Formats: sequence, structure tokens, C-alpha cells
Amino acid sequence: MAEKKLTAQQVRFVEFYCRGKSAMEAYRLAGYTGDPHKQAWQIKANQGVQEAIDEKLEAFVKNVDDMIKQSAEDAFNNEIHLMTTAESEMVRLRASQDVLDRAGLKVTDKLDANIKQSGEIMLIDASGKISQDDESPLEENEDNNKP
Repeated sequence: MAEKKLTAQQVRFVEFYCRGKSAMEAYRLAGYTGDPHKQAWQIKANQGVQEAIDEKLEAFVKNVDDMIKQSAEDAFNNEIHLMTTAESEMVRLRASQDVLDRAGLKVTDKLDANIKQSGEIMLIDASGKISQDDESPLEENEDNNKP
């Protein structure tokens, strides 16, 4: 571990920096004196300090990732429990839908279509099949308006 190479002040600097303080704030809070504008960045650039910062941040990210995974698993288990034991049929149905949605089996209710402005009318049925309307309403209206 990189912290074995660090002084007590450097360890405090790393702690404050990893808790979200700026390098200058961490410099002051760690007990350093002198101009923080110049020296704080020199301390942060120290190889041992940078390794300790990287290790702490990596451990923090892993911890957050583990917590998210555990929360997702808990939420899934709650949905399964509701799906199988809820008294209300609506609650069971919604829980079932949520489980299927999270499994990637959500029913899409939107239709993507590229519309061309060529004067042609394209019909798209619910299955997504595209067909061309032979007689556009505009042409019919023009014919009806002629004497």
C-alpha cells in the first residue's frame, strides 16, 4: 500500500483530498504552511501521494459499485416478492411488468418512422409494415374541386 511511504501530513492530505476538498484546502487542513497555490499541487504530484489517492478513489468506486449491485438485487427480490404474494391483482401485475421490463422484455409503445417529403403518403401498420397509398387525399381533393 502506498500510504506506508507517506508522512502523517501527506496521509491527512490524501484523506481530505479524497473526501472532496480541493488540493489547496487539503493542503491547509493537513497542517501544511506556506503558499498553498504553489505547494499544494507539488504535494499532489508526489508519486506516493498520487498512488495513495488513486488507491483510495479506486476503493471508493468499488464500494459504491458493490452497494449499487446489492441495492439492485434487493429491489429485484422485492419485485419478485410483490409479484408472487401481493393481495392486489394490480400490484402483482405491475410487479410482473417491472420484472419483465428490467429483463429487457418491455413492450414498445412507440413507432420510429422516417418521413419523406416527396408528396407520397406512406402507411405504416401496427406491425411496422410500410405500404404506399396509391391515391393521396390531396389528389382526390383536387379532382373534387374541378368543375
